[in-house]
Amino acid sequence: MAYPDVFKSPGVVDLAYLESSSFGRSDFILQAIDVLLDQLPEQVADLNQAFLKGDYALVRLSAHKIKSAAGLLGIEPLRETLRQIEAVEPQTVQSTKQLEACVHDVTRICVQAVTELQAERYRYT
Repeated sequence: MAYPDVFKSPGVVDLAYLESSSFGRSDFILQAIDVLLDQLPEQVADLNQAFLKGDYALVRLSAHKIKSAAGLLGIEPLRETLRQIEAVEPQTVQSTKQLEACVHDVTRICVQAVTELQAERYRYT
């Protein structure tokens, strides 16, 4: 029995932009999802490693790379957090703590996004 959408928990992924820009071509959408499923975990790991090393220039660069995927997938909370990372100048303990919280949020949101994409992928096969 199918349940109405009202019973679904809100997700972070919104494929509307990807669907409209691909004119609904399932093969293109599936290929984009597969690339993102392959690359996003590695990009998040790079972001976390850069933060742990204190390489804040690389943190900003890693955030910028992830932002492209966030835009394609319509993950607005992720895009906003990535913008914050790009804007932070970690010269104080306060700004470093803010950056740490943002990196944690990016990781959490991306884990949720990967889970959702793995489920969404079957809609296009």
